[in-house]
Amino acid sequence: MYSDSMDDFRHVQNPLPKWTDDVKNGHREDILSVAACAPCLLATSSYDGEVIVWNLVSGHIYCHLFSPPDSEYDHQQLDGDNSIRKLVFLCSRVSDKSSAQLVASGPRGCIHFWNVYNGGILHSKFQVNKKQCPLSFLVVSSDNKKLLSGDAQGFVNTYNIEGYCDGVKESDPPETLASWRAHVESITCMDLVEGSDVVITSSNDCTVRLWTTGGHYIGTLGQTETWDIYNPSTYIHPMVPYDVLVDPLSMPSHPVLNTKSSTEDVIRADSEDGDSLNGTSSTDEAEVTSMSFNSRSTFHYDDTMIANELKTKPFDNSCGKRLRHERLKVNPKDRGGQNAYQQLKCFNLDDTPPITHPIKNKDKMQDPLGFPF
Repeated sequence: MYSDSMDDFRHVQNPLPKWTDDVKNGHREDILSVAACAPCLLATSSYDGEVIVWNLVSGHIYCHLFSPPDSEYDHQQLDGDNSIRKLVFLCSRVSDKSSAQLVASGPRGCIHFWNVYNGGILHSKFQVNKKQCPLSFLVVSSDNKKLLSGDAQGFVNTYNIEGYCDGVKESDPPETLASWRAHVESITCMDLVEGSDVVITSSNDCTVRLWTTGGHYIGTLGQTETWDIYNPSTYIHPMVPYDVLVDPLSMPSHPVLNTKSSTEDVIRADSEDGDSLNGTSSTDEAEVTSMSFNSRSTFHYDDTMIANELKTKPFDNSCGKRLRHERLKVNPKDRGGQNAYQQLKCFNLDDTPPITHPIKNKDKMQDPLGFPF
């Protein structure tokens, strides 16, 4: 903590003494976010998912906040997913001790609404997207009626939180006003320009872009085409950034993609449908052995498939990379006659002449430039 004093003519602000509660019961992991609310509330979050609410004046701890684990959560999909990277206070509700005053971007890809009084009470918890992507940033409007979130995959969501968790707990998420993908990598910062209804986003892909609050693409800083936030006709909308357009994660949801976890599942489902039409049953086949190489793709092999593959002997027609290079290498053609090495001429080396020493001249020694006097 540093005191903001203008009386120090040396322009040096020394840190205040450490809080006793911080030394004994403070964070054990890296602190990722700090949020303050007048007159005396301070909240900090860490990498392990712990939120501590402090009294800014005395330095005492109000409460420790821990999110309860979700039974349906797959902890293998994310690394460091307990981290809470952003905290924001709803300052208009600080005086209301029955409402939620603090919003946290995590853990486990969920937005949490906390009541910081009475030991800390969780008023709401909802998943932002089905992919359980970690949230990287949060921003609220000055009137605490809109909440914007950005995640590690570049998606932006806008929520209407007017009256949400205001005196009562909520089991459903708030109304979603808009949702779009702004970047192909994690969003690092967001800002809301309320006077113009403009959202500014920055990302790890080294771009800064402007959007309307409805998700319409205005432009990217540094692009060749000019645009004006006060003239909607100059917006790039309805077009979107090219990198976002061609990225596979930008594909819209489809029933097949929602039910099948990988391409192999879709192929196996189609083959089973074909077998059912031909009158064959999958129960007559040998037991299938499943080998999982990662959490997203699963390959299935049985003994019959392996035997048929060995009978075809594909290795007889194949060759290694080095052998293939030797076979495909273009050899120089022999056109007859002497080669270039045989046509080289030989010359005798002459003896190096001895080096003659310069003649010493007294006149030149007296006048090196040789000017007459």
